[in-house]
Amino acid sequence: MRTPKQFNNITERVIDDLKQVLSSGNSQISIAAASFSIYAYEALKEELEKVDCVNFIFTSPTFYTDKSEKQKREFYIPKLNRERSLFGSDFEIRLRNQLTQRAIARECADWIRRKARFKTNITHGSMNTFLNIKEGEETYTYMPFNEFTTTELGLDRGNNICPMVVGMPGHSSTDMFLKNFAELWKDKEKFQDVTDNVIENIETVCKENAPSFIYFITLYNIFNEFKSDRTDLDLLFGAMLNWGVQLSLPMTSEEVDGKMIYSVNEGDLVACFADDITENIVKAMADKQPLRVLFRDSCFARDDAKINVFETLKQLLDWSEEEAMKNIRVI
Repeated sequence: MRTPKQFNNITERVIDDLKQVLSSGNSQISIAAASFSIYAYEALKEELEKVDCVNFIFTSPTFYTDKSEKQKREFYIPKLNRERSLFGSDFEIRLRNQLTQRAIARECADWIRRKARFKTNITHGSMNTFLNIKEGEETYTYMPFNEFTTTELGLDRGNNICPMVVGMPGHSSTDMFLKNFAELWKDKEKFQDVTDNVIENIETVCKENAPSFIYFITLYNIFNEFKSDRTDLDLLFGAMLNWGVQLSLPMTSEEVDGKMIYSVNEGDLVACFADDITENIVKAMADKQPLRVLFRDSCFARDDAKINVFETLKQLLDWSEEEAMKNIRVI
């Protein structure tokens, strides 16, 4: 019989215990957490393949479009961060840089179709976070379990100085969590099924990019810090070649807030490579009704700034999520 256990995710890691608990298979998993990462799936994919099913609740509105008045921006950015965590949280950047994202995404999408369902809390009410494993009549619960990421599993270090997760065998308090979860899962007024939305977002990274573009991006990132004399036009022409845009097309430039915006063939490609781009720059780029938009990574001081620009362009240009993922690139 299992006993209570504490995990600091340094000397005692959640993932090691989870692998042992899930080794027998035929389990049912219930998760209430803020986000889900394909890299956490990859870390446990052998064990997750053996389970009967996984029911996942996003504890705050995620992959859900509120058709009422738009939320204030302070709520908007955290929602986007939760959704972007599908492809790696801030602390999974090392994994994202291994260029294996597409293969992992394909496997994860296939697994979700066969084994998992996702729902989201569409209210702003708070929920407890946990991961529960039910095998027969026995249950085991990890709590708090804030996010399904490699950081929460103990594979990567986050910004929590003293991370602590407790594993508890079934008793009255943990059984109450599971009972509440089952009731909430059936509540269609407060919880909406977003399984198809999750799969659709994951599959956006499964789509093939031209090998030449991947080659260009790889070389750019390898030599970025060494080639100090590279100009904006070097970047623009390289991207044009690898995006299939002819170099002979006319090009114009415009200065906004002291930063240069480049437009190829009246909007076939619009680019800005300046640091710390402003809202005026983003609006000026959108005004050109571009088919494609290009930035360099140093345009953004933080990840939330990058997400904000992405969503602003998506709204101004009336692009779907898939169109925005395809047409906006950061090198």
